[in-house]
Amino acid sequence: MLKTFPRLGYFPKLTGISPAIIHHIAICMEFPKPPNGLESYDEGNVRVRHTDRILTFLCVTPYGAAAEESMITAVIAVAATKDDIADIVNVGIEELVRQRFELPGFTILLRTAKKARVTVNGGYHRLIHIENKEKWTIRKEFLS
Repeated sequence: MLKTFPRLGYFPKLTGISPAIIHHIAICMEFPKPPNGLESYDEGNVRVRHTDRILTFLCVTPYGAAAEESMITAVIAVAATKDDIADIVNVGIEELVRQRFELPGFTILLRTAKKARVTVNGGYHRLIHIENKEKWTIRKEFLS
Protein backbone atom coordinates (compact mmCIF):
# COMPACT_ATOMS: atom_id res chain seq x y z
CA MET A 1 0.00 0.00 0.00
CA LEU A 2 2.88 2.34 0.75
CA LYS A 3 4.19 1.98 -2.80
CA THR A 4 0.85 2.10 -4.62
CA PHE A 5 -0.64 5.19 -2.96
CA PRO A 6 1.92 7.78 -4.12
CA ARG A 7 1.63 6.51 -7.69
CA LEU A 8 -2.15 6.02 -7.86
CA GLY A 9 -3.38 8.59 -5.34
CA TYR A 10 -5.65 6.05 -3.68
CA PHE A 11 -5.43 2.70 -1.92
CA PRO A 12 -6.47 -0.14 -4.23
CA LYS A 13 -8.24 -3.15 -2.79
CA LEU A 14 -5.87 -6.08 -2.47
CA THR A 15 -8.45 -8.32 -4.13
CA GLY A 16 -8.26 -6.08 -7.22
CA ILE A 17 -4.53 -6.61 -7.67
CA SER A 18 -3.37 -9.38 -9.96
CA PRO A 19 -2.07 -12.51 -8.17
CA ALA A 20 1.01 -12.35 -10.41
CA ILE A 21 1.88 -8.90 -9.05
CA ILE A 22 1.34 -10.06 -5.45
CA HIS A 23 3.57 -13.07 -6.10
CA HIS A 24 6.26 -10.86 -7.68
CA ILE A 25 6.25 -8.50 -4.68
CA ALA A 26 6.49 -11.46 -2.30
CA ILE A 27 9.56 -12.75 -4.16
CA CYS A 28 11.14 -9.27 -4.19
CA MET A 29 10.59 -9.11 -0.42
CA GLU A 30 12.37 -12.50 -0.19
CA PHE A 31 9.25 -14.46 0.81
CA PRO A 32 8.93 -17.92 -0.80
CA LYS A 33 5.22 -17.20 -1.40
CA PRO A 34 2.66 -14.51 -0.54
CA PRO A 35 1.65 -14.50 3.15
CA ASN A 36 -1.51 -16.31 4.23
CA GLY A 37 -4.62 -14.31 5.06
CA LEU A 38 -4.35 -11.72 2.29
CA GLU A 39 -7.88 -12.57 1.15
CA SER A 40 -9.36 -11.05 4.31
CA TYR A 41 -7.00 -8.04 4.46
CA ASP A 42 -9.43 -5.65 2.72
CA GLU A 43 -12.21 -6.31 5.24
CA GLY A 44 -10.13 -6.14 8.40
CA ASN A 45 -9.17 -3.33 10.75
CA VAL A 46 -5.52 -3.77 9.81
CA ARG A 47 -6.13 -2.14 6.43
CA VAL A 48 -7.72 0.90 8.10
CA ARG A 49 -4.78 1.25 10.50
CA HIS A 50 -2.28 0.86 7.66
CA THR A 51 -4.14 3.45 5.56
CA ASP A 52 -4.09 5.99 8.41
CA ARG A 53 -0.40 5.41 9.10
CA ILE A 54 0.57 5.69 5.43
CA LEU A 55 -1.39 8.94 5.03
CA THR A 56 0.32 10.35 8.12
CA PHE A 57 3.75 9.19 6.95
CA LEU A 58 3.27 10.77 3.50
CA CYS A 59 1.70 13.97 4.98
CA VAL A 60 -1.48 13.45 2.97
CA THR A 61 -4.85 14.63 4.27
CA PRO A 62 -7.80 12.26 3.81
CA TYR A 63 -10.46 13.46 1.37
CA GLY A 64 -13.00 15.60 3.20
CA ALA A 65 -14.72 18.98 3.15
CA ALA A 66 -11.50 20.99 2.70
CA ALA A 67 -10.42 18.81 -0.22
CA GLU A 68 -13.85 19.05 -1.81
CA GLU A 69 -13.86 22.85 -1.52
CA SER A 70 -10.40 23.07 -3.03
CA MET A 71 -11.36 20.81 -5.92
CA ILE A 72 -14.62 22.68 -6.60
CA THR A 73 -12.80 26.02 -6.72
CA ALA A 74 -10.25 24.65 -9.18
CA VAL A 75 -12.74 22.95 -11.51
CA ILE A 76 -15.06 25.95 -11.65
CA ALA A 77 -12.12 28.18 -12.57
CA VAL A 78 -10.99 25.87 -15.35
CA ALA A 79 -14.54 25.21 -16.63
CA ALA A 80 -14.58 28.86 -17.70
CA THR A 81 -11.87 28.12 -20.29
CA LYS A 82 -12.19 24.39 -21.02
CA ASP A 83 -15.23 22.45 -22.11
CA ASP A 84 -13.86 18.89 -22.20
CA ILE A 85 -14.80 16.91 -19.08
CA ALA A 86 -11.46 15.04 -19.10
CA ASP A 87 -9.55 18.33 -18.89
CA ILE A 88 -11.73 19.54 -16.02
CA VAL A 89 -11.32 16.24 -14.13
CA ASN A 90 -7.55 16.37 -14.62
CA VAL A 91 -7.37 19.87 -13.15
CA GLY A 92 -9.36 18.65 -10.14
CA ILE A 93 -6.94 15.75 -9.66
CA GLU A 94 -3.90 18.00 -10.07
CA GLU A 95 -5.23 20.43 -7.46
CA LEU A 96 -5.88 17.65 -4.94
CA VAL A 97 -2.42 16.19 -5.51
CA ARG A 98 -0.79 19.65 -5.29
CA GLN A 99 -2.43 20.27 -1.92
CA ARG A 100 -1.63 16.72 -0.77
CA PHE A 101 -5.20 15.47 -0.41
CA GLU A 102 -6.23 11.86 -0.89
CA LEU A 103 -8.08 11.40 -4.18
CA PRO A 104 -11.80 10.55 -4.04
CA GLY A 105 -13.45 7.94 -6.24
CA PHE A 106 -13.65 8.68 -9.95
CA THR A 107 -17.42 9.16 -9.87
CA ILE A 108 -17.00 12.06 -7.41
CA LEU A 109 -14.39 13.64 -9.68
CA LEU A 110 -16.59 13.18 -12.75
CA ARG A 111 -19.74 14.46 -11.05
CA THR A 112 -17.91 17.54 -9.74
CA ALA A 113 -16.44 18.31 -13.17
CA LYS A 114 -19.83 17.97 -14.88
CA LYS A 115 -21.51 20.16 -12.28
CA ALA A 116 -18.80 22.83 -12.65
CA ARG A 117 -19.22 22.84 -16.42
CA VAL A 118 -23.01 23.13 -16.14
CA THR A 119 -22.69 25.94 -13.58
CA VAL A 120 -20.26 27.97 -15.69
CA ASN A 121 -22.15 27.37 -18.94
CA GLY A 122 -25.43 28.28 -17.22
CA GLY A 123 -23.86 31.55 -16.12
CA TYR A 124 -22.83 32.28 -19.70
CA HIS A 125 -26.33 31.49 -20.97
CA ARG A 126 -27.90 33.82 -18.41
CA LEU A 127 -25.52 36.64 -19.40
CA ILE A 128 -26.32 36.18 -23.08
CA HIS A 129 -30.05 35.99 -22.38
CA ILE A 130 -30.03 39.19 -20.27
CA GLU A 131 -27.95 41.05 -22.87
CA ASN A 132 -30.23 39.96 -25.73
CA LYS A 133 -33.35 40.76 -23.72
CA GLU A 134 -32.07 44.31 -23.12
CA LYS A 135 -31.29 44.75 -26.81
CA TRP A 136 -34.75 43.57 -27.84
CA THR A 137 -36.41 45.81 -25.26
CA ILE A 138 -34.52 48.86 -26.54
CA ARG A 139 -35.32 47.96 -30.16
CA LYS A 140 -39.01 47.44 -29.34
CA GLU A 141 -39.17 50.82 -27.59
CA PHE A 142 -37.46 52.49 -30.54
CA LEU A 143 -39.88 51.01 -33.05
CA SER A 144 -42.96 51.94 -30.99
